[in-house]
Amino acid sequence: MSTDRSGFGPTMKTAEPMKARPLIMGPRYWLPALVLILGLLGTGLLFQVYRMGDGQRLNCQHIDALMDIQVRTAVFRLGSEVALAHAQSAMPLSDLDEALQLSNALVYGGESEHGTPMGPLKDLRFRENVQEIGNRLKELKQIGHRLLEDTKGADSGSTLNQALDRVFLEIMQSARSLEILAEESYDGNIIKAKRILFIIVALWALVITAFSIGLYRLERRRRWAELALETANQEMEQRVRDRTFELAAVNSRLLEQFDERQRAEDSLRQSEEGFKRLSVQFRTLLDTIPDRITLVSRDLQVLWANRGAHAASPFEGGHFTCEYCYTLWHGRSMPCDECPVLKSFATCEPASARAAGTDGRQWDIRSMPIVNEEGTTESVLEVATDITEKVSLQTETMRAAHLASLGELSAGVAHEINNPVNGIINCAQILCDKRPEGSKEYDLAMRILKEGDRIGNIVRGLLAFARESKEEKRPVAVKEILSDVLALTHSQINKEGIDLISALPADLPEIVASPQQIQQVFMNIISNSRYALNKKYPGAHANKVLEIFAERVTISGAPQVRIVFEDRGTGIAPDLMHKVMEPFFTTKPDGKGTGLGLSISHGIISGHGGRFAVESVEGEFTRVVIDLPAKENSNGANSGHR
Repeated sequence: MSTDRSGFGPTMKTAEPMKARPLIMGPRYWLPALVLILGLLGTGLLFQVYRMGDGQRLNCQHIDALMDIQVRTAVFRLGSEVALAHAQSAMPLSDLDEALQLSNALVYGGESEHGTPMGPLKDLRFRENVQEIGNRLKELKQIGHRLLEDTKGADSGSTLNQALDRVFLEIMQSARSLEILAEESYDGNIIKAKRILFIIVALWALVITAFSIGLYRLERRRRWAELALETANQEMEQRVRDRTFELAAVNSRLLEQFDERQRAEDSLRQSEEGFKRLSVQFRTLLDTIPDRITLVSRDLQVLWANRGAHAASPFEGGHFTCEYCYTLWHGRSMPCDECPVLKSFATCEPASARAAGTDGRQWDIRSMPIVNEEGTTESVLEVATDITEKVSLQTETMRAAHLASLGELSAGVAHEINNPVNGIINCAQILCDKRPEGSKEYDLAMRILKEGDRIGNIVRGLLAFARESKEEKRPVAVKEILSDVLALTHSQINKEGIDLISALPADLPEIVASPQQIQQVFMNIISNSRYALNKKYPGAHANKVLEIFAERVTISGAPQVRIVFEDRGTGIAPDLMHKVMEPFFTTKPDGKGTGLGLSISHGIISGHGGRFAVESVEGEFTRVVIDLPAKENSNGANSGHR
């Protein structure tokens, strides 16, 4: 254990790595192993002595059986001599049978004469000799039977008597030879047993010696351990005294440092409270600014936002921290092309740009880099101002000026064109009256009349566009205006296979408007929807649908009636959406449209104090939304048409 450099407290020394121990580490291990090996060896030798004793017992049984065979054979021989000497007809063959049983017991196992179990001979030489003795006993028994049958020829010099003597001597000699072999084996086993016992005594002496040496070495190690422990204890006490002195000095320094830290913490706490007050004031100031203010990291994640940004957030509840700014405000998966935040990160200078949000609002975006001491930009403060209304007012002003100048030009052109067109139409009508139907001249005159009427319609549209309507506005139900329009277009809509769905709620209020002008607006919108549906679906189709519905809404605290026309036609390309209300702009081919319909309709709705908006997705749908002021305390009737 040692003191670290700062003086704050003790540190532990790094433990030295343990050295690898050898597999065999001296008498501590091999003495017990030696004792175990010697003990196992002595036990094995004792078991061997036991086996030798069991073998000696069997050997004694076999010797006893051989002696019994000799006795029984000798008794038979003496009994046969007595029987022959006295010319008796009975011979002791039962003794010979008992000798045969003993010889069989020696070969195959059985019981001795005294009834004790006796195992078979395992030595091949003994088995062969005993089998030979058994054969001689059988031969001797046959000779005995022949002597009983021929007692007259059984004198001492007869052939049978000589054969009896010869077989008897062979049996006795073989039995004696086996007895000698058994005695030699017995003596050899006794000598082996003595040697094994001597080895066992020597092994146990070695075991006791090794055990004594082990005890001596264990006692010596214990004394050495006690001496080392006492020395280590003394050293530890000295280290504890030294360490206690060091800790007292460290404790004194820690108390001094603690006092200094306490004073620093008090000062820091006061500074933190002041900073918190300043932060609250600064946050309040930022929250009172209606602009959208956000702090953006280098990877374009929003780190902080003011109340204006939360109010403008598309997320429910306004929680969007750690969201990417381009996903949050623009619905993109990648950064914007002209992103001012990226410019500020790259140049460390303020930048600005204009962009549209996902809800269609226009934003003036300014970015200010926050630079650290090293001169690199850590984050960027983005301030976005909603300029939708400003842009709308500018656009309306430009459109109004454009329409005013165009109106003056249209009025002059209309008056100049109207007179010669009327002359052309009158001349064409005269030609039609004088020529028969079906003639070439009649067809040319009809075409002149058709084109003249088209020019006349354009002129009337220009005149209507150029001068204000003098029709007085009055309360009128949207249902009545829509019914009049549908009465004029219903047959053509059915002929073109368009599925018309219109629905007006029962409580829809009346509007204050010029019925003819609103009817003209509805006609223009329905005409555009028919063209888009027929272009996308030339024939009948399930999606060839035009929907018209209305509802009551409140805008800026004032009641309004919203009428929506939605078709599932070709839609409008995004790059053309800002031009759809410009005069003479049309997406229809030549001869199919003048480009004045939506411009005139927008002017009519604006003149009624309403709002005219177009929403579209190319290839999907087009939705025209009209908001008109509602008459207060008015009720409408339910209307439905399909």
